[in-house]
Amino acid sequence: MNENFKKIIDDFSICMKNIDTTKPVYQSVRKSATVYKPGIGPHTETKTVKMVVEEMKKINNEFYKDTIIHERYPNSRKECDLKFNLNNETIFSEVKMMRIMGDNNKANDNIFMHIFSPYELQNSALTDGIKLLKSGFDGTKSIIIYGYDYENFPLLKTIELYEKIAKEFYSISERYSSSFENLVHPVHQKGNVFGWIIDNK
Repeated sequence: MNENFKKIIDDFSICMKNIDTTKPVYQSVRKSATVYKPGIGPHTETKTVKMVVEEMKKINNEFYKDTIIHERYPNSRKECDLKFNLNNETIFSEVKMMRIMGDNNKANDNIFMHIFSPYELQNSALTDGIKLLKSGFDGTKSIIIYGYDYENFPLLKTIELYEKIAKEFYSISERYSSSFENLVHPVHQKGNVFGWIIDNK
């Protein structure tokens, strides 16, 4: 087990809960400027990751002080979501959100594209792993999926399917996991942070 990565997954989950207790309100940047119900649940993946990293630095600045959001890939305009510069290891992480339900309590069936799509242009968790392994980054490569759990759409089913498909393309470690619950949003009330260290087969 990679203790650094385990800590990252556990702290990511703790920070999700910490942020949620402040009852943050997300407002879309579209013309309609929709204001969503309070809670971390409605926030975009980009905004959530930014808030989580800020919170990580609050709870353990010594460990996370050199964490970088959007590290440029070598010889590319593309960016890796997170780079954890630790004392004894560098960990690169691509992050994906799995949130099938909307603020209106209706399912978004297109969300699965973000996890399983085999097309690189759609930037799924699956192809992010391939991209990381081809990147030339010098360090540990990993995939993080955080998501919300619903009675009719248990998150674990999606995670188990991702693992089965990903193993066809690259080697993945044991599953790292940490849960959060009792969130303030009426729809997005609980969830998990999952992670895997990946390598070439």
